[in-house]
Amino acid sequence: MRLFAPERLDFLLGGWEECQPLEYGIVSRTIENAQHKVELHNFSMRQHLLQYDDVKNLQREVIYGQRRKVLEGADLRESILASLGRVLEARLREYANPEVHPEEWELDKLYQALYEIFPIHLFMRPEELRDLPPADLQEHLQELAAQAYRNRELELTPEVMRELERMITQRVIDAKWVDHLDAMEFLEEGIGLRGYAGVDPLVAFRKEAYDQWELLQASMQEEIVKLMFRVQVAREQQRPQPSPFAEVYASHGGDDEPEPQQPARRDSKKVGRNDPCPCGSGKKYKKCCLNS
Repeated sequence: MRLFAPERLDFLLGGWEECQPLEYGIVSRTIENAQHKVELHNFSMRQHLLQYDDVKNLQREVIYGQRRKVLEGADLRESILASLGRVLEARLREYANPEVHPEEWELDKLYQALYEIFPIHLFMRPEELRDLPPADLQEHLQELAAQAYRNRELELTPEVMRELERMITQRVIDAKWVDHLDAMEFLEEGIGLRGYAGVDPLVAFRKEAYDQWELLQASMQEEIVKLMFRVQVAREQQRPQPSPFAEVYASHGGDDEPEPQQPARRDSKKVGRNDPCPCGSGKKYKKCCLNS
């Protein structure tokens, strides 16, 4: 049974041949447009990766500069004192903010936070914070912290203090920088999702990278200051100098440790039983002096 007449089939095939180039062109242009968009997206991602690396390289140069300064043996005393001042200011803003009424200040928490930084208990008690005028609170605490640092330097001597400053600073920089790189890598992996919210990923990355950098600097400063007051330095004990008479005393022996007695040795040769008697009688030794 025939479904179509021959002339009808020719008409359908002819129509397909006429429509095929048109449909093929539409599909080709669609594929080209999609490919073009993908290539633009990949190019944008590669460009953003390079710009992300530029941000990290700027931070890396600063960190390497700080570390190089330590390795070259720079005097870090003033730098650490400045860090101590900034850490105290941060604690004051947190618990005794000048913009807040003094009655709302949390002085007990402030004292505990300062105790974790330097030995404030050696200079004042917690209740004495309330007796200070609010306007003089920051200046007074800064003076106490500086005095505590000077006392620490007198305790260890300036030479040991300078070496301790460099050692602690280098170790803190190395440890904190590794943690910062991990945080930056995590940020870079997820920052592309900000684009779906209509936010430029590069702008968001720069802003959050700066915030991470500020946290890194503050964390390093606080850690260095705390360790400067907490690290205990083990002093090398000097060995006692030997007495000039020790060698003579040892050669002659001491009263507590007398020289061991050596066994007596026979100087002459042992006389056999059948040898001539050493008395000169001419008899054998066994028949002469041996039996006497």
